[in-house]
Amino acid sequence: MLDEKDLQAIDQLMAHRMNIILESEISPKLNLLAKAIRNLYTAT
Repeated sequence: MLDEKDLQAIDQLMAHRMNIILESEISPKLNLLAKAIRNLYTAT
């Protein structure tokens, strides 16, 4: 059975992996979306 130390290690690992996913997958797409919206507003 998992004890508190194991659960904390799993939690840290999952948080680290979520951070990697955010930085590598989601942030670049949000940046592209922000640029596209900015271009729409500055083009008018």
